[in-house]
Amino acid sequence: MKIEINGGLAGWPGLRRILAIAPWCALSACGGGGGGGPIASQGSAIVSPDPTTVLQGFYQASALASPQEFISLVLPTSASSVQWYGWYFKSPSANADPYLFSGVLDLGVSGAAQSNAAGIKAFTSGILATGSVNLSNASLTGFHASVAAVARQTSLDFNASAAPALNYQFDAPALATDLAGRWTGPWSSAGSIYGASTLTFGNTGGLVSNTTNFPCAVSQLSLVPRATGNAFTASLFIPAATNCPWSTPTPKTLHGIAFIHNLTGGSRRLEVMLLDSDGSGISFRGDSP
Repeated sequence: MKIEINGGLAGWPGLRRILAIAPWCALSACGGGGGGGPIASQGSAIVSPDPTTVLQGFYQASALASPQEFISLVLPTSASSVQWYGWYFKSPSANADPYLFSGVLDLGVSGAAQSNAAGIKAFTSGILATGSVNLSNASLTGFHASVAAVARQTSLDFNASAAPALNYQFDAPALATDLAGRWTGPWSSAGSIYGASTLTFGNTGGLVSNTTNFPCAVSQLSLVPRATGNAFTASLFIPAATNCPWSTPTPKTLHGIAFIHNLTGGSRRLEVMLLDSDGSGISFRGDSP
């Protein structure tokens, strides 16, 4: 909080004059006819509120041991809160089955943001947990995060930086045509990796073909550009299948988020997170040349 005093020493003569006439004002209208206005002191204090934290976009951790990676996508939901998604690629490689985090963060002031005590869902290699996230020094350029998930005893403390503008721009609209082409990489589900999967999208953004050894059908994956923010609203309807843990014995629809970012060297990467109503889910990470 910032407090400024206007007038300084120059204001004291005026203040002495006001104090001198105060007793007289108590007995009169201080202006006659009852129409006099308030007397303003030259020594008044102006209080400026602390700025509300501003947070949005794609952030990458910069304080984790290689090949570990934590990426975050932050989407504003109101003037005082954001939706936070986190992918923690723990080991043994950067494309290993990620822990999936999701939840709402309340924006504080001066770079602070946090969830409530159990406001974050963490799906960690098949185990669903609740947890919390506390951010400090948060801004459009980065943040410091303390993440805790109870069931897996996952405690993370790291710094994250906003992705360079050449790699991702939150204010650039996501377009269906951005999806056009082939994306090759792994599906992950409950601790398992299904590599060598390929999603092929047409020029209008619809999925036209896919190849995968993932036991659940993904042919009804839908990625729709969001009205605001450079991301896609994701959904996947999975028909009932005895060999799919997500749709046995009944079909299931997962919902989530997807976004595209550029990689060093010219390739692009598609990140997809799909969750059920409890916070459990699957993910896809595919690259396009």
